[in-house]
Amino acid sequence: MDARACGGLGSGALHERNNSRPAAVQSFMSASAETVVRCESLGQSYVSGGRELDVLQDINFTLEPGGFLAIVGPSGSGKSTLLAILGALESPTSGTVALAGEDPARLSEKELAGFRNRRVGFVFQDHCLLPQLTALENVLVPSLVAPPDAARDARARELLEAVGLGARLDHRPAQLSGGEKQRVAIARALVMQPALVLCDEPTGNLDARAADAVGTLLTDLHRRLRSVLVVVTHSAELAKRFADRRLLRAGRLVAA
Repeated sequence: MDARACGGLGSGALHERNNSRPAAVQSFMSASAETVVRCESLGQSYVSGGRELDVLQDINFTLEPGGFLAIVGPSGSGKSTLLAILGALESPTSGTVALAGEDPARLSEKELAGFRNRRVGFVFQDHCLLPQLTALENVLVPSLVAPPDAARDARARELLEAVGLGARLDHRPAQLSGGEKQRVAIARALVMQPALVLCDEPTGNLDARAADAVGTLLTDLHRRLRSVLVVVTHSAELAKRFADRRLLRAGRLVAA
């Protein structure tokens, strides 16, 4: 896993109180209103043993606001490579990918770091929480490299409330269950109000009950926040929650 993108997901579900969304949820919706993800003729290849290996070939899709995509496929099929390209952790060897009209391949390394911080929320199999920090402090980690924002602390608290951890702000990871750690991690993924949320095997380390709760959280995230959401998974149970499912096979994305 790339340390630049360490994030997490968790059990529980975004919920409403008195038929209203937390302010952090409302602001996320506003931030995502213009989001469009576009991949055109995307390809990725590497040289191995003196031979060129095509990992991704001619990947094409567009995701409008509220769009989602679940990608399934065997290990080694290129799913994580595709996610890394979408998250601006790698540049494709051919084709283009754009987020809200911006091509990360045209940015400098410094600009890329800011782009990832502002535009992309990463959710991975490992929650990657810092053990010495509280839940609230872990959620605020992405903000440490961003310009000051007086509202960010309140937004972090609201997000933890939204994922059901409002009473556990001061707990450290060792005091949380696996599902609770993952809920902290999804709040962290959202605190910068990203335009795109990328999830790589979000249920891979969870038991069946916690994995089901994560699936509920993801579908709530999509429905309530109208985020642009891409999920990579081996789990048939998780993938079937999404109407738009694709299979990555022989480097090509086909209908699942």
